[in-house]
Amino acid sequence: MGRTAPTTASGGKQSALYHYFASSTLTVPSWASAAYVGVLGGGGSGRRESSGAGGGGGGGGYAEAVATVVPGETLTITVGAGGAAQTSAGTNGNAGGTTSVSGSTSGTLASATGGSGGAQNAGGAGGTGTGDFTASGGAGGGGSGNTGGGGGAAGTAFGAGGTGGDGDGSTVSAGGGGGIGGGNGGDGNVTSGAGGGGGGFQGSTANQTAGVSSLGAQGFGSTAQNILGDIPLTHVIPFGEASGEPGCGGTGGAAGAGAAGGFGGGGGGCDGAFAGGAGGMFGGSGGSNATGPSTGIGGGGGGSFLGNSGAGGDGYVFVQFFG
Repeated sequence: MGRTAPTTASGGKQSALYHYFASSTLTVPSWASAAYVGVLGGGGSGRRESSGAGGGGGGGGYAEAVATVVPGETLTITVGAGGAAQTSAGTNGNAGGTTSVSGSTSGTLASATGGSGGAQNAGGAGGTGTGDFTASGGAGGGGSGNTGGGGGAAGTAFGAGGTGGDGDGSTVSAGGGGGIGGGNGGDGNVTSGAGGGGGGFQGSTANQTAGVSSLGAQGFGSTAQNILGDIPLTHVIPFGEASGEPGCGGTGGAAGAGAAGGFGGGGGGCDGAFAGGAGGMFGGSGGSNATGPSTGIGGGGGGSFLGNSGAGGDGYVFVQFFG
């Protein structure tokens, strides 16, 4: 848990910001009268396939809310775990856990369900949120033949997560993972045999060409639009970037492994008996034809053929008090 110390703003107002990556409790400060909270459910894991396409896991749902709180009451922070990687052949992925913030006096402030685990030839559904602002996680990719679908991206303050790409067994090319804000992962390419590129940030066209990344329609700005207006990105997403350009999907493999996604981008799908790329923070991981990689917070794990599936990312909570 990280914390920003209380600060005195104009007019004598105070605020304090907390971040949680595991379940905990928090006491409302004596000076606080309202709380702004954000919750992200855990991502589902992919299916480990033995005869077909292993579907990718769905991304975790997201919600924000502003609520009245009572000084001295206890907030219970529940952070949903990501679905564990599937190690048994021919078995569906595991669902991510639900994340919530509840007050001993104020009741539930916000909650978000985790993504579902991948199934045979079908991806898991994304999680949903309950609050003043909500964004669903992206669904995992499915496909046909012996390969893996990409994991869906988490819902965020930028909107619903992108969906994972479908794998194509005829060319043994796996689907790419979804990116945040609606950047969908690319399908395995039936023409060139390249793995699908990972989805970029906010509605980019997914890339299916080997050797070229799937860039987002736009890179990250300095703010995210949410229920309190323009909030600094470091407030809503308070950690450093993963490797790669922000908002950039990982390259789909050509007779090789998929590349990792940048911050918020999905991992590329593999081509042949290799692993997909890991998802960037909040992005889904690429599908694999070997043991799948991990993914970012709240992202869905990629499905896999002939190897353990990708695990889903854990959930996350932020709480900011005002008084």
